[in-house]
Amino acid sequence: MSKQISVPHSHEGKVLDTRGRCDLCRHERYMRQRKTQFARNKLNKILKPEAYGRQLESGRLRWREVYSKDPLFKLNVTSKALQKNYGITLDQYTSILIAQENHCAICPRKPLKKRRLAVDHSHSLKKGDEGFIRGLLCTRCNTVLGLLRDNPQFLDNMEEYLRG
Repeated sequence: MSKQISVPHSHEGKVLDTRGRCDLCRHERYMRQRKTQFARNKLNKILKPEAYGRQLESGRLRWREVYSKDPLFKLNVTSKALQKNYGITLDQYTSILIAQENHCAICPRKPLKKRRLAVDHSHSLKKGDEGFIRGLLCTRCNTVLGLLRDNPQFLDNMEEYLRG
């Protein structure tokens, strides 16, 4: 296997991260790490299949143990994910859910016991902008909206098609 050698390039005019790497440098490093990790995992599956299976199962058991011991753990994870992805707190999510009367913004479906409604957001606006979060949707409505690529013309075409 031949080793790929990075071509020296200029960082002039490029945005660098805190470690002085540009996008190309970061991408090359990521690909090297990914290739190494992939090879290691593949080798472990071949040489020690039973150990690999045990390792996966022990990881699952550890997570189950954490969830069962600390009921607030899942809540904290959810809260951090909402803040990171959509810029809202768990309280804001709950207030939107109450305003929607605990069901999907499009259909009357209520969330299942272990599932939450998905946060529907505008891809053309930035986090924190007015109207960034449009509402909470069930899995089906969120999927349909994603497949329509937020284009109302597709919806009009589908309606016309269904009406015949």
